[in-house]
Amino acid sequence: MLFLVASKHPVAKFSLPYNLHLLDLAITLAAFLLYYIVLAHHGKEIDSASRVAAHPSNTQRNELEVPHAIELDAETYKDTIDNRYPTDPDDLPELYVDDDDEEDEEPGWLAEKNRLFWAASSTREKFYFTLGALTLYFANSWPLADLADKYSILAHLMQHLYIALIAVPLMLVGTPRWVFGRLTKPRFLDWTLSKVTRSFVATVIFSITMVSTMLPPIVSAETSSWLFHDFVHLWIGLAAAIMWIPALKLLPGTRQLTTAGRIAYLFTQSLLPNVPAIVLVFSRHSFYPMYAKTAAAIGISAVADQQLAGAVGKIFSLLVFWGAAVGILLRANRDEELGVDPDLITWDDVEREFERTSKKVTPEN
Repeated sequence: MLFLVASKHPVAKFSLPYNLHLLDLAITLAAFLLYYIVLAHHGKEIDSASRVAAHPSNTQRNELEVPHAIELDAETYKDTIDNRYPTDPDDLPELYVDDDDEEDEEPGWLAEKNRLFWAASSTREKFYFTLGALTLYFANSWPLADLADKYSILAHLMQHLYIALIAVPLMLVGTPRWVFGRLTKPRFLDWTLSKVTRSFVATVIFSITMVSTMLPPIVSAETSSWLFHDFVHLWIGLAAAIMWIPALKLLPGTRQLTTAGRIAYLFTQSLLPNVPAIVLVFSRHSFYPMYAKTAAAIGISAVADQQLAGAVGKIFSLLVFWGAAVGILLRANRDEELGVDPDLITWDDVEREFERTSKKVTPEN
C-alpha cells in the first residue's frame, strides 16, 4: 500500500528548461570512439575480406558444420562458426579470399580501419553497445538529470537504475567476448577481476553500492557537486559491471557459473534491495531535505515522490533481473535442443585458467 501524499501547495505550470549537458555528451561520444578504436585494433586478428569461403581442409567447428564451396560474407561466416561464444581468432579455420573480389588498389588507412571494425564484431553486438551508450547519455541528460538534480528522488533513483541495469549490461553484451578476454589478459587486471567477480563478492559490492548511493548524505552531496555526481555514477557503473560479468560469463576461465547458477544469481540480485525499497514505500516523512520543497513544483509531495521511488525502483529491478534470467533459460533450452552444451567451456577459458595456475599471480606481479 502506498501512502501517497498530494502536494498542498497550488501548482503553477511547471517548465523545465532544456540543458544540453555537454560533458555527458562528450563522455558518450568518447565511449563510441573508444569502442571503435578497440574493435578496429583487434579486428586485424579476424582479418577477413568482404567475401570469404571456408577452406576445404576445415570441415567442422564446434560441432557446427561449415558448408564447402559456399561463399559467405565475413559476418555471416563468423556468426555461423561460433555465434554463441566468439572464440580466439587464432583458432579460426584457415580462410582464403576470392581473388576475383580483391580490389586492385589497397584501401586507405581509414577504409582499412572501418573494415577491421566491422569484421571484429557482429551487427547485433554493435547495436547492443550503441543502445547501451545512448541509454547512458539519456540517464545523464535532460530531462531526467535535471529532475534528479533539483526536484525528484524518483528521477534520481531511475538515473542509477538506468546506468546499472540497462546501460552497463548492454555495453558489456556489445563487446565481443574474445575482445573482452584480450582486454582483461594483463595479469594484475585478470587477478583483480577473478576475485571481485566471484558471485558472492560481486553481490556484496553491488548491493552496498546501490544502497549507499541512496543514503541522504550521499544524495545531498551528489546534487550539490557535479564532480561528486560524476564520481558516484562512475562508482555505480563499475559496481554494475562487476555484478554483470558473472551473469554474462564474460571473463574467461573454467570456474564459470552454470546456467542454473546464473539464474539463481540474478534472482538473488532482485531480492537484496527489498529492505531499502520497503523503507521508502512505507515512509511517512521525507528522508531527503534537498527535495522537500522543490518536489511540489512538479505537482507531488516529497513523501509521495519518495514512496513512488521505492515502488517503481523495485518493480523495474525485478523486470530487468527476471527478464535476464528468462533469457538465459530460453537460450540454454535452445542450445540443448540443438544438441549443444549450454555450459560449454571454450579454449579461451582453458587457456586463461592455465595462465592463472602456471604462475602464482599476486598484486605485486
